[in-house]
Amino acid sequence: MRLRTPAVCAVVAIFLAACGGQDGSDGTGQATAGEAQTRTVEHAMGTTEVPADVEDVVVLDTGELDAVVSLGVIPVGA
Repeated sequence: MRLRTPAVCAVVAIFLAACGGQDGSDGTGQATAGEAQTRTVEHAMGTTEVPADVEDVVVLDTGELDAVVSLGVIPVGA
């Protein structure tokens, strides 16, 4: 149970960060010169750089599966 809670928090944090309004663009669809194409996600084990445009999501447990499906994301693996 101790490892499950940080994993759930990390997955939820990643998806909430992906739903943010800041996309690193200048309104033309192009990234601005100084903007990185990653997002920093803080979690129980530290921080992780995640690509801003994640294409494939894999979940590790049914709790995470429920969370991502409720956010409208269909995982490619479980």
